[in-house]
Amino acid sequence: MDHIPLPLDPILPLTEVPYLCEEPYDTGIPFLEYPRRKDRPWMTPSFGEASFSNHEVLFPTPTRDLERFFQVWLFFGLLAELLAGLFDHESFVSESEQDGNPVISTKQLQSVTEQRFALVKSLEKSTQKGIYLHAVQCIDLALRTLPIAASDFNPAVRNSIASVAEFLGSAIDKAHLGTFPDAVRCRRPFLRYFYTEDMKAAMVAANWCPNDITRITNKYSSTQMLYFFSKMKKPAGVASHCYCNTTFCLAHSISLSQHTTRHCEACTDENTCDDISIDHRPVVNILRSGALPLLRITSKEDESSRANVDLSNSGTDEIPYVAISHVWADGLGNRSANSLPNCQLARLGNMLDQFSEDGKRPLVWLDTLCCPVDLEAKLMALSQMRRTYAKAEKTLILDSTLYNCEGRNLSAAELHARILTSGWMRRLWTLQEGALASHPLVQFKDGPLSLPTIYGRLKKLHDENLIYRRLTQDMFQETRQLHLANYEFPKGVPDLSLLDRALSHRNTTVASDEAPCIATLINLDVNEILPLSDEDRMCKVWDLLAAANSGSLPCKMIFLEGPKLKRRGYRWAPSTLLPPGERFHSVQIRIARWRGPQGKPTPQGLVAEYPGYRFRPCSGLSPCPVWDVLLKIRQVRFIFKDQTRGIWCQLMYKSTSEKLDTGLSPSEIMQTPFVDLVAKFDLAVILADEPSDKPSVYLEETYREGILVTVKEEKGDIIYASLGEGVLLTPLSPKDTTVYDAAERLMRKFRSWELQDSEGLELAEQLSEERISKLRAKCKGMTRELLAEEPGLEEAVLGMVGEGGEGWHLWVLVASWFGHVGEGWRVEKGKMWCVD
Repeated sequence: MDHIPLPLDPILPLTEVPYLCEEPYDTGIPFLEYPRRKDRPWMTPSFGEASFSNHEVLFPTPTRDLERFFQVWLFFGLLAELLAGLFDHESFVSESEQDGNPVISTKQLQSVTEQRFALVKSLEKSTQKGIYLHAVQCIDLALRTLPIAASDFNPAVRNSIASVAEFLGSAIDKAHLGTFPDAVRCRRPFLRYFYTEDMKAAMVAANWCPNDITRITNKYSSTQMLYFFSKMKKPAGVASHCYCNTTFCLAHSISLSQHTTRHCEACTDENTCDDISIDHRPVVNILRSGALPLLRITSKEDESSRANVDLSNSGTDEIPYVAISHVWADGLGNRSANSLPNCQLARLGNMLDQFSEDGKRPLVWLDTLCCPVDLEAKLMALSQMRRTYAKAEKTLILDSTLYNCEGRNLSAAELHARILTSGWMRRLWTLQEGALASHPLVQFKDGPLSLPTIYGRLKKLHDENLIYRRLTQDMFQETRQLHLANYEFPKGVPDLSLLDRALSHRNTTVASDEAPCIATLINLDVNEILPLSDEDRMCKVWDLLAAANSGSLPCKMIFLEGPKLKRRGYRWAPSTLLPPGERFHSVQIRIARWRGPQGKPTPQGLVAEYPGYRFRPCSGLSPCPVWDVLLKIRQVRFIFKDQTRGIWCQLMYKSTSEKLDTGLSPSEIMQTPFVDLVAKFDLAVILADEPSDKPSVYLEETYREGILVTVKEEKGDIIYASLGEGVLLTPLSPKDTTVYDAAERLMRKFRSWELQDSEGLELAEQLSEERISKLRAKCKGMTRELLAEEPGLEEAVLGMVGEGGEGWHLWVLVASWFGHVGEGWRVEKGKMWCVD
């Protein structure tokens, strides 16, 4: 992993990747054909089923064998295919510094790659395009194949393959995205388990919060970025992370009742360090006049550790001042009074010395002293928050992990990495403070550094050094949230996907603060929100956002994971964009939920057009009681035949997040077979995207996310429905379709026979053990007859039931038919849904 950039003082040396190959890559075989030529045809992409993934589930390759084969094919093979004649196997192998064994070396990767792309650039345009498109296809295959590896696959080998594919992909993107208008961007790796337990332990020992490790794993996809973080030491901040876990950072999640004002680390005697208070009455008067309260912090003569604080105001003129953006957990907050220890204000005064003019410190705005504790006055201050930071001449960002760290000698990448993983980037209020700031500066131990200057240095690094390209792209994507202009489209409509990403890993001590923070950030009328309380605030946010967007909102937002509002008419809308826990949707999927068709909020719910299905039990031959005991298997999944298109589909629960309007709890619903719900309620599913007509094929995702709904009524072209559980829908594969077509025919034949056999029998006789045994034997016998009559059916059944199964197990589907199979038909286009 020599090609991946490192911080200045890494936690551990470079991770060594063992060389496992028993034979070198055969450069005479095309990369895409390599598995087939090496007697592993199921790993070769085809137009058939997902043979590789299915095969690995049913007949897993021994992990050590797969590690060797993947290193030969996906590491050396990818290099050989893309570097062509410049590829030299031996140059990518060296000796371990620890034990002398052969290990992977990528020291030459950047120079050889640059040589290769310089050669390609000299070719005809049509030849260049062919080379690039083939390279994109190879990288796509490598990165789609890699996640299939088992959990015990050597992480160093897996990560090395991903990082080389990512590096080569960034080189291809740089070369051809600006050259060809129809160029395709290379796939990026998705490694949810990039960090091993050993790597996490080393990071925690280097002052990382366990929850921060979870956050960066969920936020970033670049192997360069994740690897860089894994080697970066964190200076000890004021708040301790010793009690934090992977789910919560307790250090930055302190409730108001637990918060205590801290003395700074350099305070020599807390007993004699008095609090300095600001009288709230003149502060309130200043706010009522429409001005901003400001502070002048001076040092007492001959005693620099003692501070004086005088109250001033902005008046009607634009007086220059410095706004402070800080993390309360670091000690500058006070929940009960407008006061702070002398040591904190003396230190803040010393920081302001760097902005002094003519020996005079600038005026400063600090929320703890300038925002009254009294609720009515506090609301006045909060209503001016946008103006407070937007009008400040400078905004000084304070975070203990940053101002305890020397910044002058760090690369732009490391400076940025430290800012992105600071406590300041975790808090909701600091998001809008940073975004509104016209001149933000970050305080480091050796002085402040301008954020725009750091961005400029980072851009230069991105443009000039290929090994930093993916890392800096991730960084730029994350810092978009700190640029106010990015939140608005040209027509003034807020970019909700950016807002969602910005809030996705932040938190706040007071949940009701989210709504005014959102309003301040995207310039909604915060005065309409502040007088409200609790859930009403978020309801008003969605009202104002819809009003800003010509009365509409993205209709796919109902598919976002997370809690929804409970107020009738708003139950389709998120109650928060802050993370309730680990999010499972990728960033790309969440972005897609904020784009596309619009819906119209109404008092009854959100009105929009969605693709969907209505359901009913199997028509025709109804089951009798004996079918409930013929085979005591109740499948929660639902197989249905699309009566519109004549194909078989599968519906499965996705999560337990919401309550279906059936009187059942989420856990009860998850254990209730779909067929039972279909029998009792007018059940339907609405989908985020049009259902695929194609079955699952190799490396292609054909599943669709949906939500179960119960239909309440239908008026004209509008179906009114209550939202319920999240589900996944996918067409069955051709072989599974063959099985279900056969099972349906067999079920109808067996049901007809069973009806004749039960004629004249009392219910007790029908349910006797003797008759049930007879029915089971008959069903198995009919199954064996059908298998003998239809060539290829047994093979299809074996593909479904897996290794160890037998073809006659088809009888299980027949015997449990009415417990998991139903019918569905597409809702016609033009029908609107009103969902709540």
